Amino acid sequence: YVLSCKRNRWDFMRGVREAFEDIPTEQRVSAREMTDMLQMLCPDFPLELVLNAAFLCGDETKPKFHSLLHAVFVRFYFAEFLERIAKVFSTCDTRGSGQVNRNVLCLT
Repeated sequence: YVLSCKRNRWDFMRGVREAFEDIPTEQRVSAREMTDMLQMLCPDFPLELVLNAAFLCGDETKPKFHSLLHAVFVRFYFAEFLERIAKVFSTCDTRGSGQVNRNVLCLT
C-alpha cells in the first residue's frame, strides 16, 4: 500500500520525519534498528530496502541516523526507477563485469 503511488510514499516519508524528529541526527543506528523503527509505522516495510540504503551510506555498520534515513527515503521514493535502471544495466552488462557495453546500450 505504501509503495502504490507517489502520494502514499510522500505521506509515509512525512509521517516518518514527524515520528522520528526527536532522534538526534548524529545518533548511529544499524540497518536492523532502522528497519525495526520503520516497521513500527509500517509492519511490512522491507528489510532489503533498508539494507540497500545502508550499503549506499558506505562501509559503516552503524551510519548516522540522518544519513541512513535520507538514503532510505531516496531508495524508497525512487524504488521503481532504481529497479528499472538496474534491469537496464544488467541487460547492458553482457559480460557480467560491472561495466556497460556501449554498443548494447545504444541498441536497448
